Amino acid sequence: RLGTLVRYGPLVKRLERELENVQRLGNQLNRYFAEIDQELRLAGRLQRDFLPARLPQVPPLTFAALYRPASWVSGDMYDAFRIDERHVGLFLTDAMGHGIAAGLLTMFLRQALVAKRINGRSYQVVGPAEAMGNLNDCLVRQKLPNCQFVTAVYGIVDVDKLELRV
Repeated sequence: RLGTLVRYGPLVKRLERELENVQRLGNQLNRYFAEIDQELRLAGRLQRDFLPARLPQVPPLTFAALYRPASWVSGDMYDAFRIDERHVGLFLTDAMGHGIAAGLLTMFLRQALVAKRINGRSYQVVGPAEAMGNLNDCLVRQKLPNCQFVTAVYGIVDVDKLELRV
């Protein structure tokens, strides 16, 4: 019995050291995951800040939205905004996947959307087809890795005629 204890003693000590290493690595992973969780929460809050705080009030029309992302950061984005006194823009996009990359892509697309061209003291409302074509060209120029796919729709409501062009 003493011989067996002598032979297995070093093995037990080595196992104890390995267990300490595993515990140390587990603690490091827990800290790392806590940092990632905090960054995802911050990214989610930033993404929500890009959503409209208030939707346009344009009687007789009423706009409403409900946004419930599946995780902290989503590949979904929407906006409803006044283009001028007569026109309201509606934009909805969904980037493939979810998470930070998809969220950043949808925020980029919203910021890249051009609803009107300003020429000095005048402007021209950019139609949905042209605006989406320009947006697509802008996305292609980015040469993003992994062939990012995005589904998007853009429409303009003429509040005088109660007409929607998509």
